[in-house]
Amino acid sequence: MEKFIQNLVKSHFEANYQAFITFIRKSFPLNGDEITDIYNDVWIDVIENVRRGRTERVLNWKAYIFGLGWKRAYKTVTRRTDMDSIDCNESCEVLYQAYCMKEAERDTSHMDHLRRIESLMEGMEGLPEKHRAVLTLYYLKGMSTAEIAESLGYSGARTVITMKKRSVNLLRERMQAVA
Repeated sequence: MEKFIQNLVKSHFEANYQAFITFIRKSFPLNGDEITDIYNDVWIDVIENVRRGRTERVLNWKAYIFGLGWKRAYKTVTRRTDMDSIDCNESCEVLYQAYCMKEAERDTSHMDHLRRIESLMEGMEGLPEKHRAVLTLYYLKGMSTAEIAESLGYSGARTVITMKKRSVNLLRERMQAVA
């Protein structure tokens, strides 16, 4: 079974290798070694996610692999920069969203998913800045609660967890009011 999983993942990775490298190179200021490391890390992540049953709903493997790569590349770049200058509306997110839209146009089954994401993004725009910042850093940038606490000046990770719960509840209320 293990070999089957590795061969399945390998076929998707080999088919998208050059496109993956080009996508990351165009989206982030990384060198070749860093991009290769990201590619290898994503390979391991996908195998682990398949083993754990986290990929059952994946319809577009290319978009899935690129999304994981984008998150890893983004973490690599943001860890290099000064954590005090965090901008929740950075151009990398815009590039990633544009890429997702292009992929979704090719595969119409993703359009509903992207509409939900777009709706969530619009709902987040209406949130107060502190709520929006916590949700952006946690869900879009993949930062841990400890990293968020440090970067936003909160007393600890527990405070961020509470703020995240409040933010999600507030977003849920706003989304239900719109629907």
